[in-house]
Amino acid sequence: MEKLNQWMTLIANVGVVAGIVFLAFEISQNTEQMMSTSIQNLSERMENRNILLATNNQLSEVIRKLYFDEASLTDTEQGQVFWWVASWTTDFEEAYRQFGLGALPEGALYSRIRNMQGLMETNAGKAAWAQLAPVADPSFVEWAEPQLDLKSQEGPSQ
Repeated sequence: MEKLNQWMTLIANVGVVAGIVFLAFEISQNTEQMMSTSIQNLSERMENRNILLATNNQLSEVIRKLYFDEASLTDTEQGQVFWWVASWTTDFEEAYRQFGLGALPEGALYSRIRNMQGLMETNAGKAAWAQLAPVADPSFVEWAEPQLDLKSQEGPSQ
């Protein structure tokens, strides 16, 4: 009877080990799927903004003014710029979260940093950030401002 108990214990232990191996495999597959989905969603958002710029002459002109003739932006155009920066800020914050979870590669986050750095070189971008940062996740703002070289500029209080 004791030998039977030993065999049963051995079989149970092998079952536990097999279950742990299976669970690790499933977690690995889920992590890969999560990363793929995150990258795809962020890429689609960026692609949609690029398509919008390419197909909407009025928006393209506003963004051109933002970078090359900012003083000529009308009040309406400044409002459009605010929402443009807001969409990029939301995307940037989401990329930061996904990177922190290990669901986004560094290169994808870096591309968002570069886009936001360009926006933050404009007065309208800085003004939008000053309004958006206080309602963003404080840990994101603390991380993002040095990335965007906003630390030395007047901006939201922390």
